[in-house]
Amino acid sequence: MPIRPLTPEALTTEIVAAVERAGRGHVRVLVDGAPPARPDVLADALVDPLRVR
Repeated sequence: MPIRPLTPEALTTEIVAAVERAGRGHVRVLVDGAPPARPDVLADALVDPLRVR
């Protein structure tokens, strides 16, 4: 898998797309990271797009 830089918005879009590709049913997404990486901000950004899904 190639490594490529992403903005936080692009990362959110990529994660939502991966969840959509996972198919129907329940999908859990875990966001973890060191506090300076602010994983809570990414998790919050995923809430609304995943709810729409």
